[in-house]
Amino acid sequence: MCIVNFFVMRKNEKKTSYTNDLHDALLLKNGKRFWSCWSSKFESSVSCSQVDGCVDECVIVGKFAESFQRFYTYNNKGQSEFIMDQYAGTRPGYSGVPMSDAYKIDAELVSSVQRGKAPDVEGLTAEHL
Repeated sequence: MCIVNFFVMRKNEKKTSYTNDLHDALLLKNGKRFWSCWSSKFESSVSCSQVDGCVDECVIVGKFAESFQRFYTYNNKGQSEFIMDQYAGTRPGYSGVPMSDAYKIDAELVSSVQRGKAPDVEGLTAEHL
């Protein structure tokens, strides 16, 4: 076997190994393990000291906030309002199921809620609890 082929095979084995690790963490829905694996494989110890040519922390935070706000807003305001109106129209007639102890919210339940997940339709996250 040629030495070049050997190194190519080793590189492919490493890639398969970390993609399998990431895949397993995703299948198990283990966020902490996934991000730990991600960090060990892809993140470097070199920190970024500027973003988009800016070095002022306040300006950088503002740029990130603007960026995330753009991604987290609707594409079509009219369609968004229509869907929200439809949803709001169904709420008054909804009676749900009678509350029982099975639906009781206590400290144990709140502590078991997984943090870092997307907000619900009202914009609430586990961190709000």
